[in-house]
Amino acid sequence: MRPPSLIVILASSIGILLGACQHSPEGLQDFPAVNSFNLHNAHGEFFTEADLDGEVWIVNFFFTRCPTICPPLMDAVEKVYSRWEDEARVRFLSITVDGDYDEPEILAEYRASRNLPSEKWTLATAPRDTIRALSEQSFLQAVSTEMDESGDILHSSRVLVLDPQRALRGWFDVFEEDEHSKLDAVIDYLLTEKR
Repeated sequence: MRPPSLIVILASSIGILLGACQHSPEGLQDFPAVNSFNLHNAHGEFFTEADLDGEVWIVNFFFTRCPTICPPLMDAVEKVYSRWEDEARVRFLSITVDGDYDEPEILAEYRASRNLPSEKWTLATAPRDTIRALSEQSFLQAVSTEMDESGDILHSSRVLVLDPQRALRGWFDVFEEDEHSKLDAVIDYLLTEKR
């Protein structure tokens, strides 16, 4: 009969090996935590990087008077929300790239027009230069600070995922149907990941 301590060691070793053999989901990446930031939410309250702690965040960029990509993008993000609305640890953050116009009261009106849930979905604003720096330096997504003649502001249409330690762990094109399953797999993985 083997000593109990040997059995414990063997069991621990098997657990470590099984953990090492688990495959990471497709699309999972590992970038540093986002930089410090100070935004305002639709209630006019500060929203900072500390508010991201401990939860998985789904992030996108948009603006309320966008004439092109934002309406279908927000529709797609709402589909993601509908799959995760019952998971308390999954939150949503939509950051406007038109902060000079999209002040908190405009965001509040926009939230009401789309019936977005305030308890799980934050709409955030800041001056355009602040958002550009945040988008490019923390989220690795290009964004313009100028509106073109058609009323558009160039920005990413990707949906990004942050882990509970604020690290950027992936981005997905939610206009592609197969990207939704990849996004869901990454969210599910991050909810149980031990770091």
